[in-house]
Amino acid sequence: MVTMFKYFSRRAIGGVEQVDLENSTYRRSVRVDGQMGIIEIQALSDGRLEWSSSFNQSQPSEAIEARVRAIFGLDQPIVEAHQLLGSDQFLAPIVAVHSGLRVAGTWDPFETGVRTIMGQQVSVAGASTIAARFVERLGTRMDRVGDCVDTLGADCPQYLFPTPATVAEANLDAIGMPQARVNAIRGFANAVAEGQVVLDKAVPLDELISSICAIKGLGPWTAHYIAMRLGHHDAFPAADLGLRKALATTGDDGVSNVPNTRQLEARSEAWRPWRSLAAMLLWHHNSQP
Repeated sequence: MVTMFKYFSRRAIGGVEQVDLENSTYRRSVRVDGQMGIIEIQALSDGRLEWSSSFNQSQPSEAIEARVRAIFGLDQPIVEAHQLLGSDQFLAPIVAVHSGLRVAGTWDPFETGVRTIMGQQVSVAGASTIAARFVERLGTRMDRVGDCVDTLGADCPQYLFPTPATVAEANLDAIGMPQARVNAIRGFANAVAEGQVVLDKAVPLDELISSICAIKGLGPWTAHYIAMRLGHHDAFPAADLGLRKALATTGDDGVSNVPNTRQLEARSEAWRPWRSLAAMLLWHHNSQP
């Protein structure tokens, strides 16, 4: 779980999410049945996760727990996935080292989609800065965060991420993104608000990918990454440079040969139906010293 907390920490949206790596704790603002609140998820010393919330007893704990489990991918069949991926000659040593790794999920698929678009062609840190500014301008201020602020100070989640309808109509001038990316976010928000894009794992993968790619400025990389975070097991952003470099080979002349998107797509066929986990393994492995 340490890896998962680090993953979320690098991508945390200021004002909405807060990750305490020292105490292996993830906090975020949420809306459940129209009520605002904060959930906190902490990794215990025995490897289990424990969650709590600021909601009262009337809130359906089973529904909240299901979404908490989705954030950390606890219901992913990783034993079955690792068996198949571990049989691949290239992936076998990576699987052996990172046998507990799961695909990071999400509490709010729309939020993750917007954050993904913000991250196009900029660093993770740069996208996080833009996301925090975005939330401060458009997010809903939490009305009951006093206890959290008293304990955690400014790091406490204090905003709810804006809704698709709010983003679709928002003025995003001087937000820190090129106009093309602003238009893509607005187009994505409008498509979600109008039901043209349905961010539900129950939607078939191909249908989800096609609906996202129909939005001007969004392509297969963005669509597949959103699908991964949404919980689709076989999404695979083959255009990702990091994934392509992970499969690079060195020729006799010492030159590195990086596969193109089509070649990587063909190579990934052997990893179906667990390509999302394969991508996460490769990304994580590539990021290690």
